[in-house]
Amino acid sequence: MNLDDIVNHLPQLTRHELQQLKQWCQKLLAGTPSDDIVADENLVLSLICDCLRNGQVEFISTDRLRHSQGIGSFREKLPELMRFFSRHNISHTQRYGLLVIGLQLLRDNLRAMNIPVGGNAMLNHIHRLPEMLDWQFPGYAHAGLLGIIIRNGGRDGHDKSVDKKVIKPSKSR
Repeated sequence: MNLDDIVNHLPQLTRHELQQLKQWCQKLLAGTPSDDIVADENLVLSLICDCLRNGQVEFISTDRLRHSQGIGSFREKLPELMRFFSRHNISHTQRYGLLVIGLQLLRDNLRAMNIPVGGNAMLNHIHRLPEMLDWQFPGYAHAGLLGIIIRNGGRDGHDKSVDKKVIKPSKSR
């Protein structure tokens, strides 16, 4: 069905159906996020809180993160992060595991760069998560093997530590 088909069907709609269509269009034009985007945001914010708590950095809630300075930047970068996982055919379960590992790598890398690690720093640097995974597991994404990281519990046989080397952000972002 294309736009012309939709326009041709408008006269056949009931008043109630037209009202529903109008509300749907208003939400779409207003940029109301889809349920998937909201679920992705909730997941990543929750995992950031867990990562900071487990790394003994700070205890922060998802509500506090939602009202922090970095949330705007995070919301702009989140769709591209999710597209990264989609491009590599990562299942929901694998994505969860890769987010946990990637956020730990990002947290440790921020420490190594002497950037104060906290909620805002994690939100502002979320776009670097694929870079962290690629550094720790070189070539896995390109070869379509990111899912194997989860099956191996995050171990790939390499003896790398993000605390030993500073990974500078790529200049393309």
